[in-house]
Amino acid sequence: MPPNDDYMEALNKLNLTVTKAYKINPNIKFEVFIHKVDGLGDDFKMESQRDIHQRATDDLNDSGYDQIHLSFHLTSIYDHSIFEAFSKVVQKLIPQLPALENLLNILNTSGIMRKFGEWLVPVMRKIREEQDPAAFDEQSSSLIKLNNGTVLYLREVNKFLALVCILREDNFDHK
Repeated sequence: MPPNDDYMEALNKLNLTVTKAYKINPNIKFEVFIHKVDGLGDDFKMESQRDIHQRATDDLNDSGYDQIHLSFHLTSIYDHSIFEAFSKVVQKLIPQLPALENLLNILNTSGIMRKFGEWLVPVMRKIREEQDPAAFDEQSSSLIKLNNGTVLYLREVNKFLALVCILREDNFDHK
């Protein structure tokens, strides 16, 4: 099935945006979210991602920007993929990531935390100039008990980052 006009227009806008941003800051990193993939089968999702990646890369190469690297993430609002994608982007910005990953892996191997249920999320947004300092601090946390024997838990890591995880309820004695 050949791509439609909306598809090609989106690729053209991606190329225009990426090249303009690169001209302003050649050190910029690009993270592309391919959204609304929830209605697609797994094979078609991967095929679509490969096609978008190939077309976008070819367009950049044809424009003389072969040094630009694009990272792609398949997302949906109907599952946890959007959170995982944002978490992966945020994790790329954390210099202490290897140590933090090691600690999370220790929690996972101990059986306290499920591997599928951990996300690092940004706390402070760069789109607002002023932040209410009392809105989120080192004592901030949230706990939701789910009906399947698990707990959804949010805890601040630092003033910029929070950990959201799913834990087994019987292991939640020590925060």
